[in-house]
Amino acid sequence: MKWDGWRCQIHTATRRVWSRHGTDLSRQFSDVADAAAGLPDAVLDGELVAVLNDGSGVVFDRLQSRAGRRGPRRSADFTVHVALFDVLAVGDLDWRPRPYTERRTELLHLLEGGAPTLRAVPATEDRGQALKWVGALAGVEGLVGKKTDAPYAAGLASGWVKWRERHTTEAVVIGVTGTTPETQALVLGRPTGGRMRAVGVSLPLTQEILLGAKSPAHALSWAFARLS
Repeated sequence: MKWDGWRCQIHTATRRVWSRHGTDLSRQFSDVADAAAGLPDAVLDGELVAVLNDGSGVVFDRLQSRAGRRGPRRSADFTVHVALFDVLAVGDLDWRPRPYTERRTELLHLLEGGAPTLRAVPATEDRGQALKWVGALAGVEGLVGKKTDAPYAAGLASGWVKWRERHTTEAVVIGVTGTTPETQALVLGRPTGGRMRAVGVSLPLTQEILLGAKSPAHALSWAFARLS
């Protein structure tokens, strides 16, 4: 399953939570770091997801609200879970060269008896079953396919196949995040309950977009097209 959340890497021994861009999220997601401390020494790959306490689903914008704080609030209407899908290392052993089937088995073993907020993403080799997950479970926006005999690789070399449903909506640019051109992206908002709430972030405004655009408006439309 491809969840609507934030990709993360968890180092259980040091109780650190890292974003895919190398940002340390351990303070903002201290509850996740504390839960991971109860697992064996390992480096895990997964997705942070905000699960509403009333059981109605997963809401992406709650992660945005948590990122601006020092940790969880008792009055929050959601709990952060981690949907884990891979193992990079166990102790001093590098597990990346091993086939996915072995890494999957080890992941399930590592999570036995762990916190209920840390769970392995369901996996199947049945295409029909996988397609039923999309839309049936709130927060599942698509699927990720992996070769069962392939090693772990980063970036485009991973060979993962991603498929997701596409939805379009209108949003307002309410800010810009990032301190360098390589990391700057648009913060998007929508009015909810009489106030403007952040609902997502666009793809980075790379030099490709900025140099290829005829005007600032053109650059924005290009970023939105790539986001939709």
